[in-house]
Amino acid sequence: MKERAYINPDGSVKAEIIAEQQASLAMSAQRHNVDPKLVDALMEEVNKHGYVIIPNLVSRELMNNIKAEITPLLTHDGRNEFEGHKTRRIYSVIEKTLALLDRVLLPNYLLSQLQAINILPGETSQPLHCDDGFYPIPRPRKPFSAATIWAIDDFTADNGATVAIPDSHLWGDEHPGDGSYCTVLRAMGTPTRKL
Repeated sequence: MKERAYINPDGSVKAEIIAEQQASLAMSAQRHNVDPKLVDALMEEVNKHGYVIIPNLVSRELMNNIKAEITPLLTHDGRNEFEGHKTRRIYSVIEKTLALLDRVLLPNYLLSQLQAINILPGETSQPLHCDDGFYPIPRPRKPFSAATIWAIDDFTADNGATVAIPDSHLWGDEHPGDGSYCTVLRAMGTPTRKL
């Protein structure tokens, strides 16, 4: 059997891979022109709650420009009940949160599932779910993916605001049934990072 490049025989990550990742993390913020202390503070929130809200990351002017470019492309309704029959999506949209992703994921990660979504009036809410729930790996565990949601319009309860459950990244495979959750209401231009 071929030796696996990242893993020791006992299943632990090889020391040289950990050192390489730490060196990469040290350079990540600088490479992406982001204050390393800001990335540290954001990661503290991600580690504590499973998500972070970054207020006013970009200007309203930029968000208005993005909306003007994207809106004419939002012409196809969702394909199933989960995507929403009254939700329009564009796949393959470029994401710009690389410094934070460099901290969350292993080096050479793959960016995928980059999309724009427009939830139309009367859409049914999605069931609560983990975005990486299709991986058959027991929880809690290190993240396999990260999602970024940009509020191009203000998120409200009436227009389908994203729902986040603080500390749910620490749950096992069984979800507590107490129904406690937090609806993420965000102003335009404020992205939310989830694990």
